[in-house]
Amino acid sequence: LQEQFEDKFIPAINYIYTFNNQKIYKITNYTYFKSKIETSGNFFQILGQTGKLETNENDDFMVFNNPFSQYAKIDFDFRRYLMFSKYNTFVFRSFLGIAYAYGNSEKIPIQKQFFSGGVNSIRAWEAFNLGPGTSSHTNNNYATGDLKLEFNLEYRFDFINSLKSALFIDGGNIWLLKENNQSGSTFKLNKFYHDIALGAGIGFRYDFDFFVIRLDLASIIRDPSQNKGERWVNNIFNRKYRYNLAIGYPF
Repeated sequence: LQEQFEDKFIPAINYIYTFNNQKIYKITNYTYFKSKIETSGNFFQILGQTGKLETNENDDFMVFNNPFSQYAKIDFDFRRYLMFSKYNTFVFRSFLGIAYAYGNSEKIPIQKQFFSGGVNSIRAWEAFNLGPGTSSHTNNNYATGDLKLEFNLEYRFDFINSLKSALFIDGGNIWLLKENNQSGSTFKLNKFYHDIALGAGIGFRYDFDFFVIRLDLASIIRDPSQNKGERWVNNIFNRKYRYNLAIGYPF
């Protein structure tokens, strides 16, 4: 954690591809897809190996008196909108992101890592407060990871005049790719589905035409940080609700 907050030089370059076949003036189903590839530090790593850069006490190459970050990162954001009418829509969203540090870095810079929770993610948790994996962050407000898997289902419909409503289910988690001393935080291909968190709720959105104010009430359905056998929250009266106030739709 200390290394993640140290001064670093991040010489990143990225490529973003976006596809959207929405027809603004026609009610029809449409798809949105966005992918981003980002790398950092490869050019300076080559310079360092040729002896043109100084190193620090950890043998990390230095640029502008700071070690530079070296990593590769890719993410995919897919959304499908089923338009039954102008204000009657079913939306499915899935997100997958992976980041890996190598060469001059042992960890991804914390501002480049993935997090879960918050108004546009799994709304039953606060931002940076879910995961990684089955670990619990009651004493740490910054839960970040190298891999993120998330899905959202939302049904949006008319309520009263300009006041709209929605029912939603959010799921997913974040993980670390490298082993560490944080139990349950590492991604395991044959076990990751045990770490999936689930939340659900109802939303109210007031449409001012030029922007939307959104209030989502979300509750935890499945908490992977609890002991096995206690992860499903079955008693509706013992649930804690989280209120998410935001501008615009979550996706």
